[in-house]
Amino acid sequence: MMRAVLAAVFAVGLAAPAAAEPAETLELRVGEPAEIALEANPTTGYQWRIDKDASEGLDKLDITDLGTGEPESKRLGAPTVHRWRLAPRAPGSARLELIYLRAWEDKPPRRRQSYDITITN
Repeated sequence: MMRAVLAAVFAVGLAAPAAAEPAETLELRVGEPAEIALEANPTTGYQWRIDKDASEGLDKLDITDLGTGEPESKRLGAPTVHRWRLAPRAPGSARLELIYLRAWEDKPPRRRQSYDITITN
């Protein structure tokens, strides 16, 4: 089974929200899951979420939020990785938009990552 693993790496700072990262392009096949991974630091209160209003064609995918792993080090505030499994179930195209924010704040997302997905048989 073919498995694609993509990682977008960024630094979480105190600066103003950054512009959206360029969209990643994924070419997937029905029945062949892939994983995406984004660096995260949940100890700061930030977390990645799917922006359903900005996403399209998500009915063609089963998306499983695998959560965050253990930090790379034991130091307070150490980054980790947030992963999702994408299981294509129908041919077509989709756009997955992920946003990095603090759920309780009424501010724009700190980061945004887009995936343009083409699904074939």
